[in-house]
Amino acid sequence: MARKGAVNYINDSKATNVAAAVASIGSIDGNVVLVAGGEGKGGDFSQLAAALEGKLRAAVLMGTDAEAIADAIDTVMPVYFARDMDDAVCQAATYAESDDTVLLAPACASFDQFDNYGARGDAFSKAVGALSR
Repeated sequence: MARKGAVNYINDSKATNVAAAVASIGSIDGNVVLVAGGEGKGGDFSQLAAALEGKLRAAVLMGTDAEAIADAIDTVMPVYFARDMDDAVCQAATYAESDDTVLLAPACASFDQFDNYGARGDAFSKAVGALSR
């Protein structure tokens, strides 16, 4: 976990399926800006909507199945699209408010953009480190 300004950043790149992402979201107190997406594993992304309703400030999505995730959750929160992890973290920082948590819980495999979940998590951590606030 890292803290920049008044916002917490949590890397749960290991949340490579919907159930793991739902558990990760459930472990956070307060509002969440979710960074998610990648290559879906056939999971039911609508389960994310139920877990996020009332808790999520926004979702920043990227990767192959970003549109599929958006279709499942855009009725309960604002959804934005990012071209890569740097863009996703910058956008998430913009939408986060004081004491929010920006959470990387992809609900997807990483192979569309990264060699593995570890590389995806490293990209998240590097992007967070580059933030000015």
